[in-house]
Amino acid sequence: MNELNALKNKIQSWLDGLNPRERHLVMGGGAFLIVFILYQLTWAPFTSGVADMQIKLNKQQQDLIWMQQSAQEVRSLQGGKGGRRTVHTGSLLGLIEKTARQGGLGSSIRKVQPEGQNGVRVWLDKVSFDAVMTWLDELQVKQGVMVSSFTAEQVPEPGRVNIRMLVEVQ
Repeated sequence: MNELNALKNKIQSWLDGLNPRERHLVMGGGAFLIVFILYQLTWAPFTSGVADMQIKLNKQQQDLIWMQQSAQEVRSLQGGKGGRRTVHTGSLLGLIEKTARQGGLGSSIRKVQPEGQNGVRVWLDKVSFDAVMTWLDELQVKQGVMVSSFTAEQVPEPGRVNIRMLVEVQ
């Protein structure tokens, strides 16, 4: 505390030694320096943050526009596959069992059960993961069926899994 008082007394005696014009100039410069420091510590970071947020917002808006355009393009491409895609209108339960057997998964089917109006729950045990993925791709591309829920549980045999899934008509 003594050192602070000594410093204060030195500055006061130095200011008293200046002529009035110099004293006003030093005090004005000190006031300007205090305002400048306060500006740099409070207002400048705030305005910089606002500018950064505006840049991020503009980027996200551009991303949204791109995604909307891409979604339209995907929808138009899906609809443009012509006869290659036949959206299934019959029994989804029958379709699942039929295509699974055609895909060589018939012996792995443990249970197939209707779920709601447009869905079927499927349980497959000790099935080849690659074969299931191929089968599901064919269901989606050719039949318009999508997987809403999918769980795969590894079994001791390499490349084999237990599958629990819900498939629905799009």
